[in-house]
Amino acid sequence: MQSHEIQERLGELRVGPPVAFRNLSIIALSCPDGAACPPYILLDEAIDQGALLIREVSADGSVPDLQVTNSADRPVLIIDGEELVGAKQNRVLNLTVLVPARSTIRIPVSCVEAGRWAYESPSFRSAPHAQYARGRATRAAHVTESLRSSGERRSNQVDVWADLEEKASRLGTHSATGAMMAMYLDHAPQIEEYAQAFYSGTQQCGAVFAINGEVRGIDLFDHSHTLRTALPKLVRGYALDAIDEPQPGAAEASADAAAEFLKRVGAADAMKVAALGIGADLRIESDDVDGGALSADGKLVHLFAFRRTRRGKETPSRVSARMSRPSRRHQRPRTE
Repeated sequence: MQSHEIQERLGELRVGPPVAFRNLSIIALSCPDGAACPPYILLDEAIDQGALLIREVSADGSVPDLQVTNSADRPVLIIDGEELVGAKQNRVLNLTVLVPARSTIRIPVSCVEAGRWAYESPSFRSAPHAQYARGRATRAAHVTESLRSSGERRSNQVDVWADLEEKASRLGTHSATGAMMAMYLDHAPQIEEYAQAFYSGTQQCGAVFAINGEVRGIDLFDHSHTLRTALPKLVRGYALDAIDEPQPGAAEASADAAAEFLKRVGAADAMKVAALGIGADLRIESDDVDGGALSADGKLVHLFAFRRTRRGKETPSRVSARMSRPSRRHQRPRTE
């Protein structure tokens, strides 16, 4: 069944012209109510204010879960794919969560540092990037499948680790703990060039992202402030994929291609369940789209969707790199 909430929101959008830097294109999505201020705080602001504390669920910890305490008078929005660094190992959010004011909840995460299971710090800090888009897309499909089959919001952790290892090998990155962060640090100068090349407009509340002229995904928010704050993190995630898929002289994606992708997202099947925090989780999927959304008070807070990835269809230059990757030397922690 399709989601009327998603279709109505997509129908309100104005699709702008593409803006490109090297092989990454971004098509702005503007909305009539985008300039209003959000009723929540974002992750970085909440941590900086000392209002949000993210820790392991216990001294022993649990790979797929973290504990979040929000002492602020407003909810805190944590976005799908944001990376949390520290504690016993680095993690990424499995979906977008709106943490209620003055509450403590558990949030579902995936490990992106397979070789560490020891405290680096008592709590987590926020990374300046989101997980790369291809990883977000695959994880989104796994979370939807898990929610349908077991009612849990789990990724396929083994696949997450394998994908990280393959990508690190292609990008020539070595990390003693297999940390995703290492790829971003190794390629920081290039990534920052991408991040500095894009900015958000006054009423822009979302963006469609394309690499080498092919639309890869969308992030859409309820307020322009949220998009403006989140955009650098999202661009850095897409930039890592763009660097991983170099194609000099790649064509820009068109506004028509972005509009067509929006239609596909709107036509995708949607499953709706109560969220872990405030609102409801929507999981969307079709033959060529995977993603999810968070709605609250009848409005979409965040929609994230990706062109479905099909593993194994890499370019020839990538296949040889994958075949030569080193095996993991570090023992991975238990996922339960």
